[in-house]
Amino acid sequence: MGVACGSDTAMVRDTLLEIMNNHDGIIKGNPDLPEPSVLFMGFGDSSLNFELRAIVSDINKRNR
Repeated sequence: MGVACGSDTAMVRDTLLEIMNNHDGIIKGNPDLPEPSVLFMGFGDSSLNFELRAIVSDINKRNR
């Protein structure tokens, strides 16, 4: 996902993590699985690009 250049990257990360941590379809709190994370992937033409990583409870709903 991309956000505008100059955006507050800490707020972007915190907001995306909050969304994932409050989503019922994301598995969290399992010590055997990685927690949801947000990674800065680089600069786009006019954006800062991030990637969200999480384990989903139903693979058929992964893009929702």
